Amino acid sequence: MANPPADKEHTHVTIGRAYWLGSKEAPSQSRDWRVPPATAGAGRLCLHGEEWFDDTGDYLQHQLFLG
Repeated sequence: MANPPADKEHTHVTIGRAYWLGSKEAPSQSRDWRVPPATAGAGRLCLHGEEWFDDTGDYLQHQLFLG
């Protein structure tokens, strides 16, 4: 199956904000995520990327960076 390159691709992502999942500073949609609890002594860090293509779908446009 062919896998052509994307029409648009982020070449860098600027981290504008970082916060712990569940913190008061986290956006409500992040606090409401239903994810398994982190292992003991660990936490879940959320990052906000400033670059965003309005016509390229959801958060998956940052999938390469998230990996």
